[in-house]
Amino acid sequence: MRGTSISRRVLILTVCILFVLVAFSTFIAYVFYSDALVFKYEPGELDYARKSFFVILITAEVMVAIVLAVIASLYVDYLITKPVRSLTTVIDILSTEEDDKGSLQELMIKSGDEVEELYRSIVKYKEVTDERIRNAESDNWIEQHDYMTMLDNNELYDRRVKEYYPQMKHIFVACLKVLNAESLKEKLGAEAEECMLQKVAREMRRLASETAHAYRLDGDNFVLIFTEYNEKESRSLMDEWIARVGRLNREGDSFECRLVWGGAYAENDFKTADVRYRALAELERNIKGA
Repeated sequence: MRGTSISRRVLILTVCILFVLVAFSTFIAYVFYSDALVFKYEPGELDYARKSFFVILITAEVMVAIVLAVIASLYVDYLITKPVRSLTTVIDILSTEEDDKGSLQELMIKSGDEVEELYRSIVKYKEVTDERIRNAESDNWIEQHDYMTMLDNNELYDRRVKEYYPQMKHIFVACLKVLNAESLKEKLGAEAEECMLQKVAREMRRLASETAHAYRLDGDNFVLIFTEYNEKESRSLMDEWIARVGRLNREGDSFECRLVWGGAYAENDFKTADVRYRALAELERNIKGA
């Protein structure tokens, strides 16, 4: 609920100050007027009495004015200036890209006036905007990732092929396939094959980073793309990774599923599609030799 407005608070403060000043002046005048009635001044003392009354009145009113000014300053600072400074802080927070939800809530402007209304409007606007951004990001994420494995999908791959990879100085494409996945499906069913693919995806997500992109393009065909390693470093990384996660089933199982991969490297003026084609060719050779 809205409280007293800023204009009304200023009006109340002004009226109170004027009332105190008038009341105090009246009180001083009455006291000294009463003294003048009690004491009969000689003609020579009358001028002195007037001057004393004037000095006392001015001094007293100046002191009262100073006290009222201090009180008014504290009043304005607490009820007006402080909320405005807090509102400035809100704007500063919103102008940054940092997480500001906690900071906005910590301010909690409760001035009960237009400043509080503006603060609440800004917070509400921020919440609505954040929600829209989250929904948009969520929609984009769903569109650009494989539902089952949560890896990047064809749409994100195609976009990076057009917009991102051509800007890289070098690239290494590794195409991967799960060997005997179809046999697993025939023996144990589609759920067993799905669990196997999810296991591969989990290990690929651990390897993925800003410079290593992991894709599931279709079925049991996966792609890893490195953008910050030369060919030797990329192959060494892949060999170590395959040695650790390449076997996908236990020793005592009646079937064998493992990852087979083939890679290709290019630098400077390359086409990602050509590099992937060479990687697929190496993958096919490795599958035949497995």
